[in-house]
Amino acid sequence: MKKYELRIADDVGLDIDEIVERKKTFGTYQSNIEKFLEEIDLSYERLETSPTTGSNLSARVDFQTKKKYFVIQDYLMIYEIIDDKIVHVSRILPAKSNWQRTLL
Repeated sequence: MKKYELRIADDVGLDIDEIVERKKTFGTYQSNIEKFLEEIDLSYERLETSPTTGSNLSARVDFQTKKKYFVIQDYLMIYEIIDDKIVHVSRILPAKSNWQRTLL
């Protein structure tokens, strides 16, 4: 089985910190926050072996892009496959936000 190199942008760490803070502010149980973080880790593992299973972002935006996404609870993990060997995760954004504008 082919294994892709995973690269995670600095913005992803900031996105995760912001999501966790927001969840705490809304009174989310710590166990649910931990479950969310585990889902992110599982998504990273999935990207290393099967990045093509994500959905094409072009289907949800008004421009063509090679980026793909996974849904993790109410969030979108945005990534791109580079040279068929690297997976670059660029953002994790709230699905119910104006995430398209963030990507432009």
